[in-house]
Amino acid sequence: MTAKPRASTDFAVMGKFAGLGSRYIGSMSTSPAPTEIAPKSQFSQLPPYTRSLLKVSLPVRVQLTEKKESVGDVIAIGPGTILSFTKKCDEPLELFVDNQLIAVGEAVKLGEKFGFRIHEMTLPSEHFYLVQRRKAAEEAQAATDDEAEESSEGEDASDAEE
Repeated sequence: MTAKPRASTDFAVMGKFAGLGSRYIGSMSTSPAPTEIAPKSQFSQLPPYTRSLLKVSLPVRVQLTEKKESVGDVIAIGPGTILSFTKKCDEPLELFVDNQLIAVGEAVKLGEKFGFRIHEMTLPSEHFYLVQRRKAAEEAQAATDDEAEESSEGEDASDAEE
């Protein structure tokens, strides 16, 4: 039996379940000390009202996986229930900031705690850029296809005249 639990997990909540997954912790990669995020001096040139925005706290979460289940399956969940998902263990996890996907990566062990190593950033501006590039490529391909079709029709017409 399967059901949809809260698939995304805040780092703070993960500690609550640390004992449950101890047999899997050995398979997670260990990580060297995390790299330092941009130094504060980088933002010192910003106007005061902008710098205050840097102090706003946003929810950061790592999503393991998710799926939909029937109400009957959800009601049947109890202690000892094992939930099965289609996502493979070695597939990348997703990092969300305020419900916006910003990166993909893997879980790592930092001492006795979980961490997250980022493999690829997927910021919103990059999403729009990729969509624009894909659309431009599709339009260029369609134009090329149209030209090829027109030239083959022209050749067919000249062959018919002969």
